[in-house]
Amino acid sequence: RSARKWAIAGGLKSLSVHSRRYTVEGLRWHTSMERSTKHELSDVANTVGDVPRAWYRGERHAGYTQGGLKLLHRRETDSLETLLQSIDDRSSWRVLLDEKNGSRFRLTAQQVRMIQRLDDGFLPTSEGGSSTSITLLDSSSDGCTQMAEPKRRFVPSKHEARKVVSLVRQLRQTANDPRAYLDRNERERNFDIWATETAGSESSNSRTRAPKALRAGNELSYNAPIEYLGDSSPIDRKSSLRNLSSNINFVKECFNRCLDLYLCPRVERQVLRINPASILPKTPEISSLKPFPHILAVKYTGLKSEVRAISINDTGELLCSGASDGKLRLWDILSGHCIQATCFDAPITCISWRPGSDRDIAVCSGKHVSIISTATVLGLVSGMDVDLSWTKSEFGECSVRLSCAPISISWHNKGDYFSSVEKESGRLCVHQLSTFSSQVVFSSARNHITHSIFHPRKAMIFTSTRSSVQVFDIREHRQVQKLRAGNSTISAFSIDHSGDIVAICGNDSRVYLFDTAISSSPSKVIQLQSGTGIASCFHPRLPLFGVALSIGLMQVFYLRLDDDLLREPAIVPLKLIRVPGDDSAGAVKCTFHPRQPWIICARGANSFLFTE
Repeated sequence: RSARKWAIAGGLKSLSVHSRRYTVEGLRWHTSMERSTKHELSDVANTVGDVPRAWYRGERHAGYTQGGLKLLHRRETDSLETLLQSIDDRSSWRVLLDEKNGSRFRLTAQQVRMIQRLDDGFLPTSEGGSSTSITLLDSSSDGCTQMAEPKRRFVPSKHEARKVVSLVRQLRQTANDPRAYLDRNERERNFDIWATETAGSESSNSRTRAPKALRAGNELSYNAPIEYLGDSSPIDRKSSLRNLSSNINFVKECFNRCLDLYLCPRVERQVLRINPASILPKTPEISSLKPFPHILAVKYTGLKSEVRAISINDTGELLCSGASDGKLRLWDILSGHCIQATCFDAPITCISWRPGSDRDIAVCSGKHVSIISTATVLGLVSGMDVDLSWTKSEFGECSVRLSCAPISISWHNKGDYFSSVEKESGRLCVHQLSTFSSQVVFSSARNHITHSIFHPRKAMIFTSTRSSVQVFDIREHRQVQKLRAGNSTISAFSIDHSGDIVAICGNDSRVYLFDTAISSSPSKVIQLQSGTGIASCFHPRLPLFGVALSIGLMQVFYLRLDDDLLREPAIVPLKLIRVPGDDSAGAVKCTFHPRQPWIICARGANSFLFTE
């Protein structure tokens, strides 16, 4: 029994030898265990602690390290491997496995002798004599057993329950009649418990607490204690606290402190009170922005089919319109009289006056682009059916044949070059009128070009696809800029007379204005009231800008763009013009007069002139 108590008090370690478990760890063997670690097998520590192995049953790991890494299961050796190891190493039976740490260690000779002594019933060491034996306790005796406590020990005792009931009854009687138990006349109950105590009977460890001092009152302010009086006698007390030698400047210091707090600068919270009207930019009066078109003056009628294209010459006297039935008409702008009419074999998709000429017109009809003169308008010149082949007539007219029907045409400012864009293939071709030659500039199925415009002053060309507008340098053959209108699809675009401002109409009812001289990002975005912008145009001389909407309306803006970068561009909506026509009349085409603040709109089979 004494040996077992000694083993438990020493904190012994469990070791397995020959399928027997012993507790053989103590402070005496710490040094020997350190020596044995040098002979341990090269295993990685797997310190899982007291975590039950059932938690990791079916998992590849057996726990976690302090760094949070997974500890894998140790590969168990089979019987064959154990047999081969015992043949190679006669002392392999000394190698044991520490399941909690996941490592193997080897028993020393001293530890083996200790285990043998414990197995024989002796103490681990021979200090107390070799004849001293260990008497093992029976599990049925009162010794240290591992049996669980019986359940009856947790059931309250009936005797204690009766005792509690009797005490409760006595307390109730005391509450009803306290005199029955607290009689002041009874000498046995009223006695001094300290009467028998003497001064010498007190224990040396007992300490009597000092009484608590009273709170300081007003009397201490003028009756100072003796230690504060200094050399003066106790009789010579001061009349007030300020008269004490240590508090001569007390009132003055308090006054200065209050003065500092009173005169110190306070942090005043600045509340901005701004009128919302002052934040908004000042919009000029519409009457001060005149002239701008807003009155219907002339109506050009007489057509039975839809007008698909309109164009004005440089002098502003003649208007040319092309219809879907192939008829080309020449109008007097002021009177609205039809001067001349010519019929083509195919519908007219676009027309454009030649810059610097009052007679030559480029007309796109079918797969041909014809350059005709208003003096001798005879119609389409027939020729060979070869792609990009030119045909000339005796009257000076010429035409070029394309592979597909063109949808747009744009002249260079000098009047010798013009570009055409095919509808189906999206091919961009540039033609030279003086040499009767043509060249394919872009032909790509991925970048389907929808419209092209020459730069009015520089050797550049603007091409538009469904997603972006690209600016190319003709001389250097490279792309200069790429303008994007957000994520919307581009329906139309136009440039001003300087070539720096580009207006792009998207299908999200917005118009994006770009200043190509500054950045490739939109400088201003105009949100339309309703509908989608399908066409736009700039006035050549006045700060006017127009957008044709898909619902049959024409929005006119005042657009002023200064060269000063510090001033923002001024955009003021002037007039929302309703173009006459029913809902089935089709889209609106628009163009400004080259000299007057007038605008011409075409919708359905009619065209209209709006003046100031």
